[in-house]
Order: sequence, then C-alpha cells, then structure tokens
Amino acid sequence: MTKKFWCDWQKKIYATKGVWIWGDDDVANGNPKGHRPSLCTFGGDCFKILSAEFKGDNVDLVVEVTSVRFDSRTSSIHGHVENHKFTLKRKNISSVEFFKK
Repeated sequence: MTKKFWCDWQKKIYATKGVWIWGDDDVANGNPKGHRPSLCTFGGDCFKILSAEFKGDNVDLVVEVTSVRFDSRTSSIHGHVENHKFTLKRKNISSVEFFKK
C-alpha cells in the first residue's frame, strides 16, 4: 500500500468493507504475485471495524466478526459474534475495499 493511500485510508477507515494482504511468502521474496483476504470481504455484513489505531506503518484493528453457526444439539442455525484483534503492516496490505455509497 502506498503511503498516500495509507493516509487516505486513515480518514475513511470506518467505510472499509475488506482488507486484502499479500501472502507471507510473496512479501518475504519481495515479489508479491497475488493477494488473499485477511478480513471478510463477501457482502461486507460479516465484519465491522470497532476501532483502529494507526502507529507509523502499522495499524491495530479491533473487528467484530459475525459468523453463522450450526448447533447440532438443537439442529438450529444462529449468528455468532466475536471480536478479533489484528495488527497489519502497511507493506503487507495489497488493497482495501470500501462500501459503495
């Protein structure tokens, strides 16, 4: 991620739909070939950024993740909500997707 986009992202962090990162092997070799999602990106409804703290070239994110769970005891499906912490480095982020207005 470029420094300019990094600065722009800080201004609209809560409009983030998904974050894509380079694979660890790609970054280590200095030749990123593809990216993979680090946070949920389908539909944008499965995660919400609760807080973001930018520290130089790193960002600490607290994300609320909602997943669908099947309870075999009751044969029912329900939503499950968990908070996750991520620390991402600017150089490892390949792209950020935003919600459409």
